[in-house]
Amino acid sequence: MNARSDIASADMDPQDDPNLLASIPVYIARSIPHGTSLQVFQYPNYPAGRPLPIPTSAQERGLKESARWRSQANWVEVDLPIDMRAQVYNHETGKELGQNLENEGKTKKVKREDDETSERKSKKLEKIKLQSCEVPNTTRYLVGVMRDGALHLTNLNHVLQLRPSLHHLDANDIAEADARRRQREGGPDGAGSGDEGGAGSGRAAAKARAVTVSVKEDANSSTKSGAVGDKWEEMMLAQRKAEGEPWIPLTWLNEETPQAKKTFNAQLFAGSKTQLACTAAPADYLAKNLKSALRID
Repeated sequence: MNARSDIASADMDPQDDPNLLASIPVYIARSIPHGTSLQVFQYPNYPAGRPLPIPTSAQERGLKESARWRSQANWVEVDLPIDMRAQVYNHETGKELGQNLENEGKTKKVKREDDETSERKSKKLEKIKLQSCEVPNTTRYLVGVMRDGALHLTNLNHVLQLRPSLHHLDANDIAEADARRRQREGGPDGAGSGDEGGAGSGRAAAKARAVTVSVKEDANSSTKSGAVGDKWEEMMLAQRKAEGEPWIPLTWLNEETPQAKKTFNAQLFAGSKTQLACTAAPADYLAKNLKSALRID
């Protein structure tokens, strides 16, 4: 069927269309409390339908999901317990990774307001961290829920994708780099020993001299490099500002919990079913939105 006949059929009474399978009423839900937002979490690295697998062995140890949030930057971190059974977990490596994580936290003097007490006591890696990355909105998104033959739509504020941060590997790389540095310096305190450490360092210092380095920049590229530099500086400033924001601990509620079901029923359905009056003709509406989607001037 061509576009002309589609637009013409839109003006018909739906009950007169022989191809009509169902007529679904649509309602706009405005039940999200003021000052809060609706966000969708996506897990690209996990199978659909079961995005957050919690091993039975972790549940038996009393471990569960924990989450934190930086509201201004809209950053989210989620800690997931991992399977520590001997068949699938190397306890020696886990202890090394856990110790490196603890040492990194002491070096940076980072105080986290999350549930990591058991991890620090055992000095073993017991959790994997997921970090969020916001997906830019290219249009306006809505969350739809069907109930009693009607579609209820709620405005969606943000879409976040959460992926493993591999922070334990970063901490391990830092520990290995520190070990190599200490080895080059001749000891854990950085002091050289023997002829190779003491005398060798003295000879290297005696040969040191000041060198002035200058870089000649093409005048034609100053505008481009300046724009790129400004953008980079803006991104780094936003990064530093976000990292300085304190974490807000969150209570993670599984969809099967009574609290989650209560929130679902209270906030994702329209409280009023007053019929909305459409003031635009179907043909005008389609033409306007098609022009906007194709960005036709």
